[in-house]
Amino acid sequence: MKYKAITVSTTTEGAELVSDLFFGICGQGVSIIDANDLKELYKGEIIWDYIDESVFTASNVVRVTGYTDEENFQDALEQLNQGLENLKANFQFPLGSLEISIEEVDGDDWFNSWKKFYQPIKVDGITVVPIWQKIPEEGTVIKINPGMAFGTGEHESTQMCLSLLQREKVTGLQVSDIGCGSGILGISALKLGAKNCYFSDIDATALENLKENIRLNGVFENSVCECASLADGNPPQSDLVFANITADILIMLSKSIHKVLKKGGTLILSGIIATREEEVISAYQEAGLRVENRLALKDWRGFTLKA
Repeated sequence: MKYKAITVSTTTEGAELVSDLFFGICGQGVSIIDANDLKELYKGEIIWDYIDESVFTASNVVRVTGYTDEENFQDALEQLNQGLENLKANFQFPLGSLEISIEEVDGDDWFNSWKKFYQPIKVDGITVVPIWQKIPEEGTVIKINPGMAFGTGEHESTQMCLSLLQREKVTGLQVSDIGCGSGILGISALKLGAKNCYFSDIDATALENLKENIRLNGVFENSVCECASLADGNPPQSDLVFANITADILIMLSKSIHKVLKKGGTLILSGIIATREEEVISAYQEAGLRVENRLALKDWRGFTLKA
């Protein structure tokens, strides 16, 4: 099967923003090539037998690539162009040229080669494990087949949500995971004792991946899945709600958050770049919520709010 590789030229500072765009629009994986990553690793404690000197004279251009099938290529390209225009308008630090290049790739070999880069992710008492890795014997284990673009727990925003989740008592609660992707957050809540979880995402492919993951973790009977946004979906009134998306969408969701969040309930937000932190918080404070916990990992922010 043939796939399209869409590459954006950016900077180290812009790489996470561009990759976050790709995660939202490309259903077949995202990769980042940044020579600065290896330079930083070289400065660390690892003893190198050999390193190619060309690494230190390599271009500072960072290349972020999203992969999509041919059927969804044009739609993904249009969304990417719109997202890049938004980045140019809203961020002052260097983003590079944001030039787009496109290549056709053969999926037969590439489709499985990406798996070697995913390792188990441990956040406090929860370990997220791709199914081709060894399953730990201790702690709360979340088994996933991530489908390449729908989340493996590596992103800082997901890790903050998992950390914030473990500060809450979830036994017997009704949970909703809005914009669920691979479902790590809702599945984690169920494995920690939540009664039921409503999962929703606007990407039908992500939902198919989600259904596989909830079966892998034995929580299918406690799960409801819907292809919808919060605005047009049918979520239950929930004690605990996850929304790990992007700042603009989170701000829009604030206007309808009481559709899903019970009075006195808990909202865990993430996916927020540092420069949008106060803007997002203000939107939810206007909706009547108060901030209880804040976390920061690199340039990303996560919050627990109470209704």
